[in-house]
Amino acid sequence: MRGERPYKCHLPECGRAFIQLSNLQQHLRNHDAQVERAKNRPFHCNICGKGFATESSLRTHTSKTAEDGEIEVQISLG
Repeated sequence: MRGERPYKCHLPECGRAFIQLSNLQQHLRNHDAQVERAKNRPFHCNICGKGFATESSLRTHTSKTAEDGEIEVQISLG
């Protein structure tokens, strides 16, 4: 059937589907790359969730996004 997308991403939070298997495979590699990037960015913004490699980078980001200037650092360990 035209427009059918039989190749679906297995991650529940994603839900994307593709016409070609090769497109799904590339998509899954992107998920893997996101996981690797997250491992190298242990400091996360409480407002948007973006990760940073250093606490100072997080503080710079948060000072631009937080209205009240209060910063709460969360470190994910894996």
